[in-house]
Amino acid sequence: MTDLSALKARISCRDVLTHKGIHHPAKGNAPCPICGHGTSTPCFGIYGNGQRYKCFSCNSVGDPISLYQALFKCDFKQALAALKVRAGL
Repeated sequence: MTDLSALKARISCRDVLTHKGIHHPAKGNAPCPICGHGTSTPCFGIYGNGQRYKCFSCNSVGDPISLYQALFKCDFKQALAALKVRAGL
């Protein structure tokens, strides 16, 4: 198993949100933590066993790594390194 596949097996989009201090309901959508839209009509959802996210307002989509990049304003290498530490890899 490669580092990337091991990381993806251990970290979900919900984990990334929790690390940022953002609560997302177990079911349904929530306000988008990336664009801030959705306070009256929640538009951000987590899918695929927590491995994918989508905002129906700003159309951002991705996996836990891209979500980390968007929330923490970092590049792929920085996100990967931080998530590896968080996952204990």
